[in-house]
Amino acid sequence: MYTPDAFIGAIKAARNKSEPFHVNEMCFDDFFDWKSICTQMNFAIMKDEDNNTVKLAGLKMIKVQSSDPDAIFFKESYADELFKKAIGGEKK
Repeated sequence: MYTPDAFIGAIKAARNKSEPFHVNEMCFDDFFDWKSICTQMNFAIMKDEDNNTVKLAGLKMIKVQSSDPDAIFFKESYADELFKKAIGGEKK
């Protein structure tokens, strides 16, 4: 395997006895630098609703809703069933 494309076929073929793994191919444009976006918007996410510290580097999934523009919904694990909510505020 000399290119990243070769890994896709290897991952799909890694399962012998059942259906092959489903692989979502993503490119560079599918990823966002949330720290940079928050800095540009002068927006800080410090705590979630339970007053726990939120670390952007530890988030696995992020959801933003137009109905609640001041909040970011996130999961810290793919196993989490529900999104947690963090309310952002302006940086000081």
